[in-house]
Amino acid sequence: ALRPDVSEELEKIVHRAMHKDMGQRYATWAELGNDLAMCERLELCDQTGRVTGDARKFTIMRDLPLFSEFSDAELWEVLNFGEWTHHAMNHTLIREGDFVDDLYVLTEGTVCVTKGGRLLNVLNQGDTFGEVSYIAGKNVPRATTVVANTDIKVMRIPSAKLAAASEGCQAKFNRVIMRVMAEKLRTVYGRFVQESVAA
Repeated sequence: ALRPDVSEELEKIVHRAMHKDMGQRYATWAELGNDLAMCERLELCDQTGRVTGDARKFTIMRDLPLFSEFSDAELWEVLNFGEWTHHAMNHTLIREGDFVDDLYVLTEGTVCVTKGGRLLNVLNQGDTFGEVSYIAGKNVPRATTVVANTDIKVMRIPSAKLAAASEGCQAKFNRVIMRVMAEKLRTVYGRFVQESVAA
């Protein structure tokens, strides 16, 4: 009655959170967080249906297979400490020998991964790089160079901030990144076998 501008979705969440019957309230913080995250996602849509600002970033992340196992609350947590940047084509993000211990998620465009000028891989939207330093848990020199192949958008996840994230969020990252590294090793091994046979 006092805030007619409050959405019906948010009103329902508040009423449930403050329900006189304890059994009708949210059972966990995660459950409340998920409903709030979904409510914010809906409210930050403009009249054309396009989401803007953080809600747009949230939608991009939600559509990436990398984050498919993350709850909405965990995804908002990542969004809060992830640093989004835009780079033009041919921009070098990482050079061989650089000491980088952050994790990167490519949210738009493609990048080339090279070593000694030789192309090793092309990464696309949703792919990650910087996993080795993340898994090692320390600042180690990069073995490859990463250059923007197109105009790109990337989310940098500082290792220190990820280390301070909730246990659930860290567990999801660990599981996902180990899977990503296993797939990259399988791909590299397959190429090595093909080159050995061809030789």
